[in-house]
Amino acid sequence: MALEIERKFLVDPDPRAWPPSVRATRAWVLRQGYVTPPGSDPEVRVRHARPVDPGAAAAGDDDAPATADAGTTDPAATGDGTRQLTTKASTAGPDDGAVTRVEVEVDVDADAFDELWGLTAGRRIEKVRVEFELPAAPDDPPVVLTVDHFRGALRGLVLAEIEFGDAGASAAFDPPAFLRAEVTADRRYRNAALAGLPAPPAEEGEGAPAPAPDPRQDADAPASTGPPDDADARARAASGLTPAAAGQGDPMAYRIAADETLGDGLRHSARDQLDGAVRALEERFVDEPAKAIHDARKRIKKTRALLRLARPAMGRKAVRRENDALRAAAATLSAARDADVLVETVDDLAERYVGRLPSATFEAVRASFSGGDGSRPTPSVDEALAGLREVRARVDDWPLGDADRDDVLAGEGKAYAAGRAQLPKAGEAPDAEELHEWRKRVKDLWYHGLLLRNAWAPVVETQAEEAHRLSEILGDDHDLFVLHERLVDGPIDDPTADVDGLLELIDRRRAELLDEAIALGRRVYAERPKAHARRLGRLVDAWQDPAAA
Repeated sequence: MALEIERKFLVDPDPRAWPPSVRATRAWVLRQGYVTPPGSDPEVRVRHARPVDPGAAAAGDDDAPATADAGTTDPAATGDGTRQLTTKASTAGPDDGAVTRVEVEVDVDADAFDELWGLTAGRRIEKVRVEFELPAAPDDPPVVLTVDHFRGALRGLVLAEIEFGDAGASAAFDPPAFLRAEVTADRRYRNAALAGLPAPPAEEGEGAPAPAPDPRQDADAPASTGPPDDADARARAASGLTPAAAGQGDPMAYRIAADETLGDGLRHSARDQLDGAVRALEERFVDEPAKAIHDARKRIKKTRALLRLARPAMGRKAVRRENDALRAAAATLSAARDADVLVETVDDLAERYVGRLPSATFEAVRASFSGGDGSRPTPSVDEALAGLREVRARVDDWPLGDADRDDVLAGEGKAYAAGRAQLPKAGEAPDAEELHEWRKRVKDLWYHGLLLRNAWAPVVETQAEEAHRLSEILGDDHDLFVLHERLVDGPIDDPTADVDGLLELIDRRRAELLDEAIALGRRVYAERPKAHARRLGRLVDAWQDPAAA
């Protein structure tokens, strides 16, 4: 049993800007989940730590090569790392603001870890931890600094921790300049509180660190709730784009502004998304084809969600015409994107289940989908551009001039009700196609929330963020299903590949994701459709017509 005296800091995220005397010594990729909910004391977690090259990790390399871990307490551990069950309980501490807790850790095997991991759905984080030594006085031991670079939804957050042997050492520590803000007393930065968040916490007086783009996520995911009085910063964070990229310099490109009508807001948002899709394919495809296709397809999806919101005002015929044209444009780009997703899905499995299968299995499967043999599909960019331009030319004629709150609420309410109806009931075992259809309606809820966030961002945008997180879980499930079917339909011609073992891992991961999706879906769709419509209607009334409200 150990007594942990800890101080925590926000840091300059680039160690290359630190003093040269600060030296990286060890590093790990950490995957940890919390058995107990946030705020529990004692706190119980499980963690898988895989050692990686500290130099590469300190330089920001997400794919730092694995190493042997000289510091493990598990004599059976190899490059697969260690798995531990940890319990922490608070105790009386010093008066310098440090957090003091009793900590007990025990090693567990892979099977026990997997059983416990299943209890942590919705309370998980992944990060790269790099251990540094800070210079000390000649007769004193060096101070060990651990820096965590968070991944996934928390990407962009960098936290440093220092553990001290006694209260005197904690009180005497003078933080260097690159430890820019102490957050020891801020409970939002505890790992248990961060687990499952859709974005890093907002710093006092400014927006939260902006997550770097993830190739498997939509760049327009809300990145931070931000301070409520900083509307422009919140809009930029929510779009994931710089002002110059977010619709011809407009940081409010995918939302109905506070000072415009519902119809005008829908029209300008459609223009901006279609213009952005055209720019991505015209200006970026040659140099960055994968990113250009991802950006264009994402913007097409957002425009189609907007059309579903506008259907009561525009009419079924007009919406069907535009929706069919956009679906056709997206289809010309989908084959190349699907190939990228298969490779990314294999890479994710290789990292998540490192050591569970021979690396040759993942390498053989990845090679079969990477297109190195010239089989990679070529997207019909010209055809997609033609379809996008045709729709864009008609936007100014869309019958949105008389769109009112009843039209918009009817469109949003129909999408919400459809998503809630597709939420799996207790005991149901939905198939992949049912989950994929549910995801489409979940994404509608996300996008509609972004468009209507000015009704009251702390409520509407927060639900949109959670809908986005749910859509990502369901998206991961669909990617795994597609990979499973490809492996079954087109066997891998490599005798070293344990395809049956990989199929078992896919099934295990899909079961985990389904548990997460149902747990989160019950919260996202907790309201009955009529109650949801009444609440949103009151917020829209207060926003669009304050005097009437």
